[in-house]
Amino acid sequence: MTNVRSGTWMMTGNGIMHNGTSIVDEYGESLDRLKVGDRVGVLRKESGSLHFFVNGEDQGPAAAGIPPNVYGVIDLYGQAAQATIVQPNNPDASPHYFETGSSLLPENKTKVVVTECGVSDGNGSFLPLAMAESYFYDTDSSDLRFHSLCGKNARVSNNGLTASRANAMGEFNAAIVLSNRGLKDNELFEVVIERMVDRWSGNIEAGVTTIRPEDLVFPNTMTDMDHDTYMLSGASIHIGGGTVTNRYNCNLDTLTCGSRVGMMRKSDGSLHYFVNGEDQGVAALDVPSNIYAVVDLYGQCAQVTITRFGEMSMISSQLIDSLSLPVPTHLSHRFSSSVGKNILLKNNNLVATRIRHYTHGLVFSSLPLEIDEVFEVRIEELRPKWTGSLMIGVTKLNIEEECSPIPPTISAISAETWFVAGSNVKKNNTVLRENYSIHFSRLSSGDRLGVRITPERTLRLSVNGEDMGVAALNLPKKLWAVVDLYGSVETVSVSSRRKSVSSTSERVSSNGDESFGDLGGEGKRKPPRIVSFDERCGKNIELSEKNRRAKRVNGYNNGIVLSNHPLLPDKRFQVKLGSLNSKWSSSLSIGVVWCGTLERFALPNSVVDFRKSSWLVCGDSVLENGVKRKSKYGPGLNSLQEGNLLGIQVDSEGNLRLYINGIDQGVAATNIPSGVRALVDLYGSCDDVCIVDEYLIKNNRGNFAEPYAHHASDKMPNSIDSSTFIKNCEYMNACNSFKNSLCLPDAYFVGTESPICYCHSCHILRGEIGIHKQGDPVAQYTIPLGWVRYSVNFTQEAFPSGTPSNPMMTSSTSSLSNVLTTWHVAYHGLNIPHVRRCMDAGVLFQPGDSDFGEFGSEGFPLKRTKEGGERGEGGLLVFSPAVDYAAIPEFSRKHDFVDSSKRILSARVAFQVLVQPGSYKAGPPSYPNPITTAGYNGEESDRVSLASTLDSETLEWETKEQGATHVSALLIRLDGF
Repeated sequence: MTNVRSGTWMMTGNGIMHNGTSIVDEYGESLDRLKVGDRVGVLRKESGSLHFFVNGEDQGPAAAGIPPNVYGVIDLYGQAAQATIVQPNNPDASPHYFETGSSLLPENKTKVVVTECGVSDGNGSFLPLAMAESYFYDTDSSDLRFHSLCGKNARVSNNGLTASRANAMGEFNAAIVLSNRGLKDNELFEVVIERMVDRWSGNIEAGVTTIRPEDLVFPNTMTDMDHDTYMLSGASIHIGGGTVTNRYNCNLDTLTCGSRVGMMRKSDGSLHYFVNGEDQGVAALDVPSNIYAVVDLYGQCAQVTITRFGEMSMISSQLIDSLSLPVPTHLSHRFSSSVGKNILLKNNNLVATRIRHYTHGLVFSSLPLEIDEVFEVRIEELRPKWTGSLMIGVTKLNIEEECSPIPPTISAISAETWFVAGSNVKKNNTVLRENYSIHFSRLSSGDRLGVRITPERTLRLSVNGEDMGVAALNLPKKLWAVVDLYGSVETVSVSSRRKSVSSTSERVSSNGDESFGDLGGEGKRKPPRIVSFDERCGKNIELSEKNRRAKRVNGYNNGIVLSNHPLLPDKRFQVKLGSLNSKWSSSLSIGVVWCGTLERFALPNSVVDFRKSSWLVCGDSVLENGVKRKSKYGPGLNSLQEGNLLGIQVDSEGNLRLYINGIDQGVAATNIPSGVRALVDLYGSCDDVCIVDEYLIKNNRGNFAEPYAHHASDKMPNSIDSSTFIKNCEYMNACNSFKNSLCLPDAYFVGTESPICYCHSCHILRGEIGIHKQGDPVAQYTIPLGWVRYSVNFTQEAFPSGTPSNPMMTSSTSSLSNVLTTWHVAYHGLNIPHVRRCMDAGVLFQPGDSDFGEFGSEGFPLKRTKEGGERGEGGLLVFSPAVDYAAIPEFSRKHDFVDSSKRILSARVAFQVLVQPGSYKAGPPSYPNPITTAGYNGEESDRVSLASTLDSETLEWETKEQGATHVSALLIRLDGF
């Protein structure tokens, strides 16, 4: 198929080709690595994007703009000898995808193609790829379905909801089906018997197993399984192939058409069966978590369907309340019962459907949102008949107390309401921002939208877990989430959970450094769970100190270690780097992996060999199942040094986060399942780590206000060189973009020196202190926290011909080395339009200088005498050893700047200058002294007092002597980032 030159999109190896030309060199899992039994699928989505699937896992978008009339094709190339269509041969199946399971020889060369030319199904007909959402119900999703892998006589249809034994009159077994994902605690998996035959004896058999569908060799009946399986057959309970009782409280052989049977693992580890809505009691104890539901269509039972969305479920909201289930620590959000007149709520107010027309589809959260609580919905069904899409936001309207009719749309709500419609942010009927996010008309089934109120009272939107940035500011305290099921969106479900409501002791426990677990008997605290490395580790690993230290004693790989317990939500697993071996390159990797039964888990040589259920940070890349999902993440683990702390954490929303020296590097991956273990790969130069308990780690945010007396060149030990992580700082990249907009010649700056970012994260990673000293005599100055520093050229020789005649070094006769070591450091604020003129002239101009035209009167405030008069001609240059004071609005005005993410930021500039001792007069500030300064994000928790640590009586310096100053750097700051 690589020779076809028109209308063809092909995946070959791990690349994508279009009309015979390669368009993507690295895409997904390589097809060259597939084995016998592996499955490959292809899907065209409604948006026109093309996706390939390997063993049910979406490899991501491969191409866009695919025409609607396309057909699935496979190319049995090289050693690929045979392939079988897995699902579309079933007449009940929806032809949304084209998938094959192949019989392959070693080192196969399977290719999967989409082409306009078409392919025969063997009977002279074609199998078009419908414009629909993914039919890969065997991947993890919020809805329970049957997995597409099943027994040889079973057929799965109805979008994964129905399972049948195709030849029920001719075959009585080998029709086993499993759930598409593991059951959660207290989650019911229930089926209804829809068809029976009277030819055979026996009936449906049901149970659970810890064996994943991909790893199960399907037997004729599940009661034949001799391990990791719990089955109910008739009235007998079978565990691991053995019968433990023949007198369970129900008998499945007595069920008839319409009967319902379900199974549930409760949070205490007990297994319960339900028949027609009634709990039949404990069937087994100490059942492990991460189990899959099993249904064996045996004997007379020929077809079952999963009860869905509460329409046929035995568990109504009243019955759920009556069941004596343990209360989970995290509760799902729910919709309020007060909804638009066209809305039908299902599944205990977790699902909302608009049943007619295109309006009157408002739904609200049942409770007001807490700070930093995400309320998220998932699009379930679309109706292309209508135009427009859903709208989502927050409102002051308490719908439970509202007596008037619910309005038809979100824009008609009379109370203050902030929402996103299309791609615009609105407050009621007023547009606040345009082109804020992806246009909602491009959303499809399965996409997720969430809203969150931050501690700064800003509204933020997330799309499929990705933060879109600040949508609105200065929101009131009590707000409810609101969703308008408008136009094409007909059904949504709640996909988020409320913040856990914990007792005081639990909240203290979550802080880590103050907790020793729950209270035990006699008022004593139980000791915390000991975290260590598991005995199963790489062959070159030697464990010591009660398995809390791991050392690689040979080679450069085979150094993988796992935590001895699965990670708890919001609990950090943290290690400290020991010795580094300069003999090797690269360094350690860290992440999480789901390994099920650890005794059967085989450790590869290194993390790059993981192919399933793994989420890992390697260098500055994030790998999911061996495929790179994100690059330029964090500072890059290869830059870490001895003594640095490296942590991993899965938060309550299932997001994987990386911590370096206590600083959160942001979300690395999403949708992490429960039960994962921490993994560290001691690779390359890193051959020694030890576990550091979180409760021993103090909050390392740094006390920048402490007036340490260090020289400017001093560094804290074990810090990270800024050049190793500066490229990955989003704040510095935004400042670089602003600097480029000033159109300053490159010759004005030192090309061999990288910019230095003083945002909160970069500052902490470097381990700097906030107050430095320099000069003869010594004088204190603050570091430019929250700014980015760009070194300016001092010498004329560095300037090429054609540039201004004067560099930023003035006419002083002092030697350069003398200036750098004995002059004092200060800051000089100015307005943005004057930066270029000042650098072109090569000097700092005094207020009123005639050569500068209006610059003096606009760019710098005139100093006032004690008598109130103004010093016009020959005015004074003003400096300060605190950048906070030098950049106040009277000296440096803010200007709006729109960054690449369409955020409106406030930009300011200043110069860092060297001032000759004795040439200036120091005195109290002429303008109000700023109380605090802040990190670049402006969060209240990051605010620290720097200017207040200096002597307020010497905070403002003034001089008339231009030759007594040297500009050493340009500083840029962006507020609102």
